[in-house]
Amino acid sequence: MILDAGALIVPSFVQQGTLLDAKESLHELNAFASIWAVLENILVAAASEGVFGVTKIISRPSETDHVRSTLGIPAEYEIPCYLAMGYPKEDAFVPKQLSVDVGERFHIDRWDGPAIG
Repeated sequence: MILDAGALIVPSFVQQGTLLDAKESLHELNAFASIWAVLENILVAAASEGVFGVTKIISRPSETDHVRSTLGIPAEYEIPCYLAMGYPKEDAFVPKQLSVDVGERFHIDRWDGPAIG
């Protein structure tokens, strides 16, 4: 999938301190949270144009090191994933969307419904 993608985005961000050792406050995780919000916005905007994407998490340090050295990304940058983008094949499988009753999911002024899950 990555090799056949029309475009491959390699997002990166600077993480202050070690991601897994964020202990002082949740603010230490702002960069990590922000990059995923950015990726979501890219996916939504692209989908509105008929371009779709999928993320592939980079889970091994050796893979991160390879991407860093190949692309010249400095060591202080974290690389959370690849984002492969492209037009879907004509015969692509499109999963059925889950039907959700929004009225059951919104709570105004207080929690008055069952737990989701």
